Amino acid sequence: MSPRAIPPSRVLLTTLLATLLVASLTVVGSAGASTRLQVITEGSSAVEVAIAYSRVTFPDGGVASALLARDDLFADALASGGLQQDGPLLLTPGDALDDDVAAELERLGVTEVVLMGGEAAISPAVEEALRDAGLDVRRIEGDTRIGTAAAAAGELPQATTALLVRAFDSGSGDASQAFADALAAGAWAASAGIPVLLTDSVSLSGETSAHLASSGITNVVVLGGESAVGEQVLDDVRSMGIDVTRVAGDTRFATATAALAAQGVTAADATTVLVVEGQTADAWTRGFPAAAYVAQTGAALVLANSDQLPAETTAWLTSAGTDVTIACAANASACDAAEAVVSGGSDVAPDLSAIWIIGEGETSPVVEAGSLVNVQSVSTETIDGVDYLLVEATGLPSYDPTIDEEMLEELTSRPRADSDFDDGEPTVGVGDTVVWGQDVGYVNDQCDVGAGQGYWPPGPACPSTQETQAYFPLSPTMAADGEESEGGLGKLGLWVNGVSIYGWGDGMSYENGGVWQNLAPVFEVYDLDICDGHAAMGDYHHHNDADCLAEQLDDTGTGHSPVYGVAADGYPVYGPWVAEGVLARSSWVVRGYDDPDSETGCGTSGARTCLLVDRLDPSAGTVPTIQQGPDTTDLVTTASGNVLTALAGSYFEDYYYDASLNDGTLPALDEHNGHDHDGLGYHYHVTLEEQADGHLANVFPYFIGETFAGVLADNAVAVPGQTAPGGGPGDGGPPPGLGELPPPGQS
Repeated sequence: MSPRAIPPSRVLLTTLLATLLVASLTVVGSAGASTRLQVITEGSSAVEVAIAYSRVTFPDGGVASALLARDDLFADALASGGLQQDGPLLLTPGDALDDDVAAELERLGVTEVVLMGGEAAISPAVEEALRDAGLDVRRIEGDTRIGTAAAAAGELPQATTALLVRAFDSGSGDASQAFADALAAGAWAASAGIPVLLTDSVSLSGETSAHLASSGITNVVVLGGESAVGEQVLDDVRSMGIDVTRVAGDTRFATATAALAAQGVTAADATTVLVVEGQTADAWTRGFPAAAYVAQTGAALVLANSDQLPAETTAWLTSAGTDVTIACAANASACDAAEAVVSGGSDVAPDLSAIWIIGEGETSPVVEAGSLVNVQSVSTETIDGVDYLLVEATGLPSYDPTIDEEMLEELTSRPRADSDFDDGEPTVGVGDTVVWGQDVGYVNDQCDVGAGQGYWPPGPACPSTQETQAYFPLSPTMAADGEESEGGLGKLGLWVNGVSIYGWGDGMSYENGGVWQNLAPVFEVYDLDICDGHAAMGDYHHHNDADCLAEQLDDTGTGHSPVYGVAADGYPVYGPWVAEGVLARSSWVVRGYDDPDSETGCGTSGARTCLLVDRLDPSAGTVPTIQQGPDTTDLVTTASGNVLTALAGSYFEDYYYDASLNDGTLPALDEHNGHDHDGLGYHYHVTLEEQADGHLANVFPYFIGETFAGVLADNAVAVPGQTAPGGGPGDGGPPPGLGELPPPGQS
């Protein structure tokens, strides 16, 4: 599947906050509890946000001067932080003065307005309107955003320290990169009365160099990692005889908390924490005007990631006092999470009733045409005193990916393309949008013509409406050691679109011997559709990471992944990322077959002639196996007729749990493929691993380990140790994890 790029069309069960501007709303908690100051609400425009900050920061007016920047581009406001010590930053359309801004200037009682940027940014019409109101007006401008920042720095001649951040994004399409570190820099600059300077990422920009040479700056603090501000920039500054240090974290969220640490601000000492949106394209409108609030109140600024509180922010907040005020300028859910952390809440996991993709009457256009797609309803139900979440779904998704070059290459490079496609090649090309079930040219008559035929490779059956009713405990319980339930085959949970979660197995083994059990993501790699799924007994499912789902959820690795689904035990399954650019790490490792001396090998290079005594403890050694497996160089044939090399890592028995990898670091996962970090509550992760060529590959156990972490209730959507989708043999049947084999190509 291709890189993730398709934005989601997602309907949440919860109603979004109204767009009405709320200038100040304090929720008073009980003694010793945190309080909430609602600075802005979701949906507020850039103009409204800046006015809200101004009203909260300067409720009684009495401000002599205010800054004014355009409301649709952040370039000239990037370096405004240092000038917000005693007055706010307001935003207006560049071609006309906003009436509400004019009213706010009057309320503040300002006599001067400083325009950030030249006439191309703030038009002469705005300047004229301000002068007509009796205000003094002047501009701070340069030929570029870097020049404007240098000019702004000239307003602080007493400063001996300057902050330095990147001026532009990397060209990756994420414009927020250009202001990611400036969010924290602005608050720091306003608090300390120091300037924010900008630079190109590769070398020190000339306008910034000129200002440093002519100013009294003796110390420069660079905010951001080397990808934001390269080491050459620091060398250029040092060559001017100026001391330079770098303050950075692995992500923008970590850089924000690192900036607080560099200022000597700790969560334990903070009386107010300002939670600001830090990831979205308009996050600058939430962050830049925050500088004055931080300067006036001494608040500590931390960043949110849309509706989530990033792990880095959560970790910093864990040492905050319970009587701290949470000032919210972010999604309400992120602020709720912040309150829960500082109030001592042990679990700030998302509301699992609000994660589902609701179909709202949308129907499938091809497969089971006219049937409802995604999730139909989510409700709560109490059974025998236990509260459950009841999710009802058809199991039919609404995927519609657009073919890109990588996807087309995967289709055309199939080893049996000549026979897999009717015409020896797919019927789609780059740029084509393919709705789920649309014919792409495959030879497969499991579905009827026009109803899914040609969408799946040879082998898999046609999906059908499932009418699933899945119960998930609202308060899941961890299983006792030694009493964990095996995953088995069939449903292990539901993805947020109602599609089934299946585990690692495909129900088959080498030569049907009951050992050397196939891993579905390996042996069925050529049996999946372009969205990484197929059906067994009509039940459409994913065995491994599904890019189409990730694209619907807009999960691109810019922060902790959202919830992708819920396991049968009630614990959520998050996507692959634990932080910006940081993947969750499986602690399951491939055995050392190719090393004769390895304690996990079988003494002969490449041989599969032994089994581990205990997959959770490789030091327990190995025992010979009656059923010898293929050597790691042997060729094996899949159920759909494709030939693969039986590399180490192709079979379930090829893996063992390396407890040393579960080392307490953020990416580390336990034997169940989950962890509990920073107040999120226990959760599983999709596991991927970056390859040498930059691609992400699926990594065992993919979602959920050999066993569930939690207790499976009697009404769980997964049956402990179930041996085949929809049921299997009882006592005396095949070994655990096998069972009645489905038709070739199914799983």
